[in-house]
Amino acid sequence: MSPRSLVATGIFLLLSLTASAADHPQRVSAFVVNPGTDGTGSAGLMYSYGWTPRWSAELSAAQQQNRAYMQLRYRFPVPNPQIIFFERRLNSYPTSARIVYRAENGSRLTPIFGAGVHHVNMPQFSGPLREIPRIPGVPMVEEDLEERTSGEVMAGFEWRLTGRLGVRASVERLLNSDDVVYDRATKGALALSWRLR
Repeated sequence: MSPRSLVATGIFLLLSLTASAADHPQRVSAFVVNPGTDGTGSAGLMYSYGWTPRWSAELSAAQQQNRAYMQLRYRFPVPNPQIIFFERRLNSYPTSARIVYRAENGSRLTPIFGAGVHHVNMPQFSGPLREIPRIPGVPMVEEDLEERTSGEVMAGFEWRLTGRLGVRASVERLLNSDDVVYDRATKGALALSWRLR
């Protein structure tokens, strides 16, 4: 198949999906996850497609920043080696796909529950090393960084401000047993959503 045929097929599929989605609730949201006062946390966008008023599929993507703490040990002067601690910015791009149930009850406050898959690419260091007097917890080495995929569950509520605008607060829990600085096992999220249809 030629590149032109691929593009034409892609446009046709996109238009078909848009037309078929006209009768289904759709939402676009901007969200933050675990925001810190030091600029850490995630910010991203989410798209929700509902095949009924209660059930929907969601896709989200975000840009995340964390701080990684490292240490360097110098052998001299002997016998008291010197240890220097550093801090560096760590960037990653988490994505999620989940099925969400909205427990519609006729009020402005709607409980929501979801389950799906969460993925984080292998984080990359960025920016300069910054020396600090001590580090909080265990130091990180580059070998600790890896791509991660896990199942996740979510619970929260959505508060409808108007017929289209809403605020959503939720807690997300990964089904992985381990917890790393760039992929926390438990996260809090806050979103501002706009209902398209």
